[in-house]
Amino acid sequence: MNKNEKSKMEMFYYYLKIGLAIAFVIWVTISINGLQGTAQENSNLILRPEFETSFLPGGPERFSEAYADVENVDTEAKVEEGDYLWSTILIANRGKKDGQELNINIETAAEMDQILVSPTGYSNEVNIETEDNKMSTEISVEELDIDDAARIFIGFNKDKINVNEQNWADSYEDYLKRISIESGNVEDIFYGLAY
Repeated sequence: MNKNEKSKMEMFYYYLKIGLAIAFVIWVTISINGLQGTAQENSNLILRPEFETSFLPGGPERFSEAYADVENVDTEAKVEEGDYLWSTILIANRGKKDGQELNINIETAAEMDQILVSPTGYSNEVNIETEDNKMSTEISVEELDIDDAARIFIGFNKDKINVNEQNWADSYEDYLKRISIESGNVEDIFYGLAY
């Protein structure tokens, strides 16, 4: 082999090494970008609010500390607790992110004569819009922190329901149709026995 051919061979291997190094760097960059995208998608799935909903008999007398924090009405002046059969909806955030701008829709099989909301946190704004038939309402709550619970007290008029107070604990579930909770791209739905 002459010197000229040897020089061409060395140049070929030199450029081949540079080409392989560039290809390797491009492959690593693409792989890292793909992993970052996957990590972001996974964090969006993991880091989100997750709502746990419970529907319980009883109201102000059962949850007196939460009743004291009701935002939408002056509980000492306007509500006669004894005039109603009460149920309480507990909405707890068990997810990995605070719930922001919650929209809670409640549908019942009987008229809701009182709807009292005890959100969590300070100055947590509450807005309630009830349909004319009083069987559907939409509640907006500003936020629900991780591991915190909001309470919604629903009072049904005793005169409109054929159930006495002693039997209310056995039949309260018959009056809830559906609760849906939306926060951002998260929606949880709880179906009651009246659905």
